[in-house]
Amino acid sequence: AHERTGEAESLEADHEDHASIWPFGIGVGMFVTFLGLSGLTPYVADFATARGAELAGNTAGSENVLYPALSLVGVGILGVALFQYGREEFNAPEMAIAERWPFEGVGTTKTGVWFFLASDVVVFGAVIGAYVFMRIHGGWGTFETVPPSATIGLINTYVLLTSSFTVVIALVMAERGNKRGLLASMGVTLLLGLTFLAIKSYEWGQEFAHGIYWFTELQYSMYFVTTGLHALHVILGLLIAGFMIYRIVSVDAYLEDDRPVEYFGLYWHFVDIVWVILFPLFYLM
Repeated sequence: AHERTGEAESLEADHEDHASIWPFGIGVGMFVTFLGLSGLTPYVADFATARGAELAGNTAGSENVLYPALSLVGVGILGVALFQYGREEFNAPEMAIAERWPFEGVGTTKTGVWFFLASDVVVFGAVIGAYVFMRIHGGWGTFETVPPSATIGLINTYVLLTSSFTVVIALVMAERGNKRGLLASMGVTLLLGLTFLAIKSYEWGQEFAHGIYWFTELQYSMYFVTTGLHALHVILGLLIAGFMIYRIVSVDAYLEDDRPVEYFGLYWHFVDIVWVILFPLFYLM
């Protein structure tokens, strides 16, 4: 057991416990979201089929709304809870203990970010590995690229690479204490991420119009699952970027402590690297 010093006990006595309802709200939001997702697959399939029929010039539709509504409500609750939890201030005195953290020179938050990215490497590695195994097992040359055109994927590649550059600029601006530069570079990053998602949505719509769905064939399933998983990571990054922009505007955040900008940059660069791997795998090979 750690041996507390008298100074640590004094600091702990002066610091009042900070109760927060928002972790409970996060749990409720996740429960409702996954409750909706548990029955969403048939509804999403109907929506995709209807969307493809509309783009092809036919008419189709679906009136099922229960599970999609539950998913949207859950995402809304989760978003509000995360936002409010992020706004809370937790300024507790650091307690001295008899033993020291062996990686004292490395921040615990940064270490956590790297562990998170390592777990994401495992997730994407499993999905990409499954796709490669499937192609090798079925004969690599028998597969055709799923997207009708590689041009859209190439444009999206340039969009994401440019957004990585703007994130680097954001870190430089934060280090210099330049609020306008930081706000502008983060704003451009947000716009580029939204552009990527808009182009990807258009591309998926065109694929639906050509009768390409994730439930059509196994190779299509792998394509939509992998690129959809990547798109979810982009959405998460955009939510973080939006929250950071809010903090910059409201309380001049990250001008004295630029580490959150660095951590966001690590995540965003990882998302870009994953796309650089997915682009040749699905569009060119």
